[in-house]
Amino acid sequence: MSGSMSTIGFGSIEKKVNERQKSDNYQYDLSSNLDLGKFFPEKFGVKIPMHISSSEHISNPQYNPLDPDILFNTTLQTMESKNERDSLKYIAQDYVSRNSINFTNVRKLTTHDKASSGKTKSPKLYDLENFTVSYSSIEDFIRNINTEQNRTKTYRGAITYNFNTRPKNIKPFSKLKIGKGPYARLIKDINFYTLPKSFSFRTDLDRMYNVTLLRNVNNSYMLIEPTYNKYFNWNKSYEFKYDLTRTLKVDFSARNQASIDEPEGRMDRDYIYFKENRDTVWNNFWQGGRPTMYHHDVSVNYQLPLNKIPLTNFLSLNTRYSANFDWTSAPLALSDLGNNIQNSNNIQYNGQINMTTLYNKVPYFKKILATNKRKQRGRASRTNKENEKEEEEKKKDRFVIVKHVSRAVLGVKNISVNLTQNKGTFIPGFLPEANFFGQQWGEIAPGIPFVLGSQRELITIAGNKGWLTQNENINTLYKRNASTNLVLRSTVEPFNKFRIEFTANRNNSMNQQEYYRWSSEENMFASFSEMQQGQYSISFISWRTAFTSDNDNSESIIFQKFRNYRNDIARRIASQNPNYSGTIDSTGYPEGYGAASQDVLIPAFLAAYSGKDAIGVSLSSMPLIPLPNWRINYDGLMQLKFIKKKFQTFSLGHAYRSTYTVGSYTSSLDYEDNGSGWSSSINPNTGNYFSRYEIGQVTINEQFSPLIKLDMTWKSSLITKLEIKKNRTLNLSLSNNQLTEIKGSEYVIGTGYRVKDLEFRFRSGGRGKKISSDLDLKLDLNIRNNETVIRKIVENDEQTTMGQQTISIKFSADYVVNSRLNLKMFYDKVITNPFITTTYPGAITNAGFSLRFTLAG
Repeated sequence: MSGSMSTIGFGSIEKKVNERQKSDNYQYDLSSNLDLGKFFPEKFGVKIPMHISSSEHISNPQYNPLDPDILFNTTLQTMESKNERDSLKYIAQDYVSRNSINFTNVRKLTTHDKASSGKTKSPKLYDLENFTVSYSSIEDFIRNINTEQNRTKTYRGAITYNFNTRPKNIKPFSKLKIGKGPYARLIKDINFYTLPKSFSFRTDLDRMYNVTLLRNVNNSYMLIEPTYNKYFNWNKSYEFKYDLTRTLKVDFSARNQASIDEPEGRMDRDYIYFKENRDTVWNNFWQGGRPTMYHHDVSVNYQLPLNKIPLTNFLSLNTRYSANFDWTSAPLALSDLGNNIQNSNNIQYNGQINMTTLYNKVPYFKKILATNKRKQRGRASRTNKENEKEEEEKKKDRFVIVKHVSRAVLGVKNISVNLTQNKGTFIPGFLPEANFFGQQWGEIAPGIPFVLGSQRELITIAGNKGWLTQNENINTLYKRNASTNLVLRSTVEPFNKFRIEFTANRNNSMNQQEYYRWSSEENMFASFSEMQQGQYSISFISWRTAFTSDNDNSESIIFQKFRNYRNDIARRIASQNPNYSGTIDSTGYPEGYGAASQDVLIPAFLAAYSGKDAIGVSLSSMPLIPLPNWRINYDGLMQLKFIKKKFQTFSLGHAYRSTYTVGSYTSSLDYEDNGSGWSSSINPNTGNYFSRYEIGQVTINEQFSPLIKLDMTWKSSLITKLEIKKNRTLNLSLSNNQLTEIKGSEYVIGTGYRVKDLEFRFRSGGRGKKISSDLDLKLDLNIRNNETVIRKIVENDEQTTMGQQTISIKFSADYVVNSRLNLKMFYDKVITNPFITTTYPGAITNAGFSLRFTLAG
């Protein structure tokens, strides 16, 4: 055993036997926190926080692990010498020790300069106060019956630099005498900052060395070789923030990691090759290590000075460009497969149009807006005579109609446009390493534009320049992705208290992937198995067909229009395809565009359920222009005397939302384009032209939530709510030519009343006690209808497959006895009436009371 320990090089068994031995369990934990900076004069401002800890734990087994049927103490008593007992305890005990020393954020504090009346000096780039240093050393040792030793040494050291300041803003032309006109601001407001806002840098070394030697308890003559686990990483990171001007800001941050590779096996001082191994490690260290990871982020924010130009001061536009770059090394064993690089960029445009500022540029509109403001401010304080005078002036005004129309037009208050674009590229098999700014500067690979997020195709250039591996076994995909999100919003108030919020949006995402690798047969790089996948959604309008009812046999007029539109759509598409032969098949459809063609079904579906004609509708499966959805709220009825007399609040609401979605689409591998932009080959299995994208399902999701809503609060504390909701989901499956329509309607009637200061009297111990509190009463009635109808396009079959009516009645009464006690009575009933005979009706009733007592004060 002594020999095996010396082989490992952490000291012999004879040294370990001298460790503390106890017949009983034993442990101690010591730790101390010190600030060595107190030993320096206070004027130096030195902080040296130090933490020291040491612990040792010994656990003796109850039974001898080498002979589990005998107590451990019994075995010790049978031994003749102390050395034998100590050796057995050393083998059988669970022993853990840990020693550490830490210096965290050793730094120099900013001190006051007496010569400047105690003022703190301004920060400089070279100040020692910008630096902090940390160091830690930890050693763990474990041994037990199965492990002869498990020793881990961890060393960490870090140097951090942080510089933060408030740089001076300089306006070189602010005092230039060029007049006081509005355009002079464009020159006078030119500014820049002299220094970056902040700069930080951190470098840290992290080394771990572990040796584990398992104990062979079954055969002590068979030696087990120790195993070594170690790493030595060098991490660096830096961050840079610079406001070039007040409206142009640049941020940059980067981090990279390098591995200082060590020779395999032992690295301790007792090893005969220690000097050679140490020299190897130092040589790798001075070379900066082997790069394993690099990442950086760049962002630029700019606000266009449109508000300083009189012609465009009603506009505002904020732009943001952000990009990131990643380089990841391949494992050493697979270095011939190359590294991975990846970049992405994000572009955001946030624009606002302040329509009120634009209207004020027209004198007539400005006068109307000013009149409206005066009316709104003074209506409450005017007398009846003043109101009568105003009415007489209105009658004399021959242009009163023009004014009313103008006020309605001026109701558009603002328009906002938010556009976000994301793009990214992933390239495997990249051979050059990443150094500063992610480049291998000898070849400037992969190039400055790519690391700044450029999406110009790089893989062909990389292949031609020899930057890609020629190993044909690489099986990692080359990927490109792009997504666009457009949101349009506008607020309209055509007249007082009537507010409409319009929203339109469009989302599109596309992922492209392929294998791009060396082909020894063609002696060049080639692309294999190219594929595109994506998703698409856009705001839509389909309310024209929302209120069309089916007949008693679940047959729909709109569905029949959908089926009839197919022939018109097919003829329109065929007439635009230069590859169409002009032949009409036996079913009356153009050859290549049959009744079940994807390119025919989707436009016919959109035309029928949007209430449009087949002749004028777009033929695209993905409409380009988003249509507005809306939300309406009206509080103006409170201005009527008979309503104002009885109600505290009285509001009407309505909202509409419809979305057309292409769940997923995939590029067709059989699609061929002969340069005309149209499919030139016909699928022999279906008889239809191959589509550029294979679409599995499209959906229209429509919601009137609510169709109409009435909220009333009576002056008698009675609350009344009336609400009607309606929804419809249309799923067109192109795999089985089937349309699934899910229709729903909901009617909600709610009321509530608060009985104030309701008193109860209780007798306790011959004395009466009065309790007074509010009683809240609530009653809600909800009627919900759901129906699912499957409509088969080819078979012309329509059938209700699922549906039910749900009636819900809820009543509750809440009474707060005091701050701790609350009483509640409730009654809930849900009645279900199915629309199909295969399902039985049912009802669930819950009633009772609850008492809640709060213990917390």
